[in-house]
Amino acid sequence: MNNTAGCITLDPTWVMAIATVALAVITFFYLRATNALVNENEKMRKTQRELQERQLKQDLYVKRIGVFYSIADFLRDFQGPGRMGLGRIDQLVWETREAEFLFPSNETDAITQIRSKSERWRNLSEQLNDRRVEGDAQVARRELEQVEEWLSEDAWKLVKDKLGPHLTLWDV
Repeated sequence: MNNTAGCITLDPTWVMAIATVALAVITFFYLRATNALVNENEKMRKTQRELQERQLKQDLYVKRIGVFYSIADFLRDFQGPGRMGLGRIDQLVWETREAEFLFPSNETDAITQIRSKSERWRNLSEQLNDRRVEGDAQVARRELEQVEEWLSEDAWKLVKDKLGPHLTLWDV
């Protein structure tokens, strides 16, 4: 720095040094702010991902519980004093049509088994009601009773064992 005739002149190397230090300080704070934003963005993405997973699990639960209630209502009809209408089986098939997409394959096998036993029950009932049983009517009645017993008792155990583990909304 020279002071000539009342004017202060700065040495260009000092100006460059001060500018470099100022630039370094500004860059440091800029990088800190950018890093903080990146961290917040990561936290936000993680929270969003968790919320999406939670929403998916909730949506899956709602659909699975609907299938479970349809099956439970259907099976409860076999335990009541009144007889179930034959059209109720079509309703069960309709209400459980999405099951293969909602449950793992070994659990959908259980639903398929309930459907097939129900179809067998309907066929036997229609044949006995219309008196068009091929062969011995007693054999058909016994088979009908066995199918009814399976739908009244064994099917409940199957539903509990296969579908039950998939009917929890939150892990406890």
